[in-house]
Amino acid sequence: MRRGRDKDVEKYIEVRTTQLMEEIEKCNNEYDKQWYNRIISELHWAKAELKNDCWMAEKDTSNFWLHRCEVEKVYIDVAKNEACNWCGEYQDGTKD
Repeated sequence: MRRGRDKDVEKYIEVRTTQLMEEIEKCNNEYDKQWYNRIISELHWAKAELKNDCWMAEKDTSNFWLHRCEVEKVYIDVAKNEACNWCGEYQDGTKD
């Protein structure tokens, strides 16, 4: 039970994202995989916005982009304007 403990939104997002990443590997339906990816992306955005005072601001304060590496079969944060170390993919989809 959680009685007397503070809720940790950031920890919840991390746990839920991990669960979704595990489920996507088990999924056989391509449409479902797309939904899992979409949810993971939105959770990633929500976690990044927790640190901003004004989450509706139009400025982009994130220094990383969420990437699903097909070589390693994992989601990773890659620095903006940098390619994935394993597959060489940039945020815009181009490769080294």
